[in-house]
Amino acid sequence: MYLMKNISSRDIQVYVAGALTLIGFRALTSLPYYLSVPHNNVRIISLIGGGLITSLALPLGVTILTGKARALLLTQMYLWLSVFFGFASLLWVCCLLRPVELQHIWKFAMELLVNILLLWLVSWSLARGKCT
Repeated sequence: MYLMKNISSRDIQVYVAGALTLIGFRALTSLPYYLSVPHNNVRIISLIGGGLITSLALPLGVTILTGKARALLLTQMYLWLSVFFGFASLLWVCCLLRPVELQHIWKFAMELLVNILLLWLVSWSLARGKCT
């Protein structure tokens, strides 16, 4: 418990920024793979669209590292949208896909959990103090 009191809001924000930067970078670097592997048209559009949207986490993370207070508001909006669409994707995978494709539930659930935890950390850091 003592260790948690020594963590500043800026420390939490730097952690979230690092996580977002990693998520965005991985999404951005996976885009060439999606273009090189043959998929049907709907799947390739969803993969590239999702990758581009997820790669927005990279500039958000970098902006948080620079200490801009507006970046935390944009990050919260991004994470809320990610949680909303994550729940929608999870429901879509659970309800509408064939049983063969239900293996994707674990992937969607883990991405949703990460977004929820990052959103909680951003909210917690804002409750502890301003961006320094």
